[in-house]
Amino acid sequence: MAESGLEPRVTNAGVGKVDFELDITKDHTNRLKIMHGGTIASMVDLGGSLAVASMGLYATGVSTDLNGKLLPVSSTKQC
Repeated sequence: MAESGLEPRVTNAGVGKVDFELDITKDHTNRLKIMHGGTIASMVDLGGSLAVASMGLYATGVSTDLNGKLLPVSSTKQC
């Protein structure tokens, strides 16, 4: 199976809540070596989808609007 580059590990799940982790690599950063806004948006979208699925709603549609304000994020020295 092909990987998307965004393969999180679910660390905890309950009704309406899912905690997950993602190892940040160079592929998730921009030219300034900070986490790319697209990576952050994808994680927010995925987290929302996982939380909805935890309620037993597996076919709820697609995200059509995602708004957020990005603050300075940490860099990874491993990149």
